[in-house]
Parts: sequence; structure tokens; C-alpha cells
Amino acid sequence: MGTVLDLHTHTVMASPDSELTPAQLVQVARQVGLHGVGVTEHNRTWDHREAEAYGRDYGFAFFRGMEVTTDLGHILVFGLDQYVSGIHFAKDLRKTVTAAGGIMIAAYPFRHLFHQHRAWGGGHDQQPIPSIEEAARLPIFDVVDAVEVFNGGTGERENLYTLRVAQYLGMRGTAGSDAHSRYGLGRYVTVFEREVRSVEALIGELRAGRFAVAETTRASGAQGSTAATDGAGGADLEIRLRVAFGVED
Repeated sequence: MGTVLDLHTHTVMASPDSELTPAQLVQVARQVGLHGVGVTEHNRTWDHREAEAYGRDYGFAFFRGMEVTTDLGHILVFGLDQYVSGIHFAKDLRKTVTAAGGIMIAAYPFRHLFHQHRAWGGGHDQQPIPSIEEAARLPIFDVVDAVEVFNGGTGERENLYTLRVAQYLGMRGTAGSDAHSRYGLGRYVTVFEREVRSVEALIGELRAGRFAVAETTRASGAQGSTAATDGAGGADLEIRLRVAFGVED
């Protein structure tokens, strides 16, 4: 199966809205069958010594990332050692990440799209949903390398809409749970064809496109989940692959 990673998680180490400790993260991730996680704290990345220490202590792969809040939306970044002043502007973030040899992923760009309303004459009418072609013209897609098409904190309808926008743009799609607690960790994963052990290898495989997105039935807290051995590191994991190049309506 290669390497199964949840590329979008948050912990108490640097995300004030998270209740997930590193120890809990590792415990649940192993139960779910993950080989590693991308730790994408809000506007901060773990110190490399911190990540290495946790990796040694727990015998688990932590990939240092960051979820940067920008003027164009939230962007997952791998390859930056620390937050840099000015990167809240997406264009400046792009320059900084390029110089560092990193990679940028648009995080849940259409969250709540189908639940937004606008007041007209005292009532509430749903905003018109933009066409896929219109949505693809959002400026965030001009600065990122990939799009998070499956996000655990986003509705199924918005996820599939994001998938279709990514397909229209010809951009690769990643997946992550966006877990802030034990619940839902590993719901959506990115499955790499090759072994991935470092952030550098992760960036290389993302650039090469040797991965697919998947929804698991073994996510923490999932109702009615089932298990099957599929050879992914010997873990019990049933993955219903939903490849980002051919999901049907």
C-alpha cells in the first residue's frame, strides 16, 4: 500500500483550539493504521528538535508543517522551519516557500459554501453557488501547488465540489482529517505509492504526484466502521479509495 498519512492535524503544542496531545495522536493514529501525520499547527511549525524528540520517544513519524492564515484563505505549508513575518499575504508566502524549497496546499477552500446565506429585504436567501469554472478563478489557486480536496472538518458536498474544481484546474488533490481531537483522526488520508520518511521525501512525492486520496472506515470515532487487513504495515485498515481523478456524481 505504500505510506498512509493524515496530512492535516492539530495538537495542543501550538494550536489553542486543539485538545489533542502528541501521545493521544500517536495512540489513535496507530489504531487507525496510519504510518505518520502532518502536524500543521496554526501559524506555527514545531521546532525540528521537538519533532525529532517526539519521533524518537514515540517511534512515529511526525511531518512538520503549518497551516498559515492568509489574505486568500488557509494554506497548508511543508518545508518552512518557522513562521516568517509577512507571510499572511499569500503572494509573500509563495515567495518564501519557493525560496525554502517547500510546497503549498490550499486548505478546504470551499468550507461552508453550501450553507452561506445573504439577507435580502429582511429574509435569507441562499447565495448563488458559483460554477466550477467561476470557482477555479479564485486567486488562491494561482499561488498553491495542490488542493486539499477531502477535509474531515468540511461537508461531503463541499469536498466533492473542491474535488471538481481541482480536476478542472488539473491540480492534484490531497486529504487530511483536520483533527483537533481524537475524534475523526484519520478519516481522510493521503496514500503514497512509495515509502515516505522525511518532510523532504514528502515534498518530493507530492510534487511527483505519486499519491491518491482516500476515506477510511477506521477513523477514530467513526460509526459502523469495519476493518480489513490490506497489508498497510500490517494494520487493520479498510480504505475506500476515492481517487481524485474520477469520482462520479
